[in-house]
Amino acid sequence: ERKGNVGGGGIKSPIATTPMKFSSPSANNEQEVERLRAQLHEQAVTTSLRKADSTFLQSQLHEKDQLLKDVSQILEAVEKRQVELEAENERLKQEYSRSIAALKSKESEVLILEKLMKKRETEIKKLKQQE
Repeated sequence: ERKGNVGGGGIKSPIATTPMKFSSPSANNEQEVERLRAQLHEQAVTTSLRKADSTFLQSQLHEKDQLLKDVSQILEAVEKRQVELEAENERLKQEYSRSIAALKSKESEVLILEKLMKKRETEIKKLKQQE
């Protein structure tokens, strides 16, 4: 049995006179352990959910980045095609204008030739009448 003597020197220690509470876990200690285990479990679940959320959001971000790249490539192709079509449209407008000008010129030429033919026909008739 302990009497509070430390090392047998006869000096009393105040620590040795206080009763020790480590003999067996009490109900309070068990409740505290259970509470800490529950808290640890809750933190583990929270960490797991955050990690899952982070992974999901990263995959969503990657998907959206890929979609943006695809849309960007499509837009570049559309812009290139639009420039080509605008150039072709301008070329066709110029060709149309030249064709219209050439057609008007030919129409004028036809009118002049028709007048000339009528004049010649009239001259031929006069010559036939003089014979």
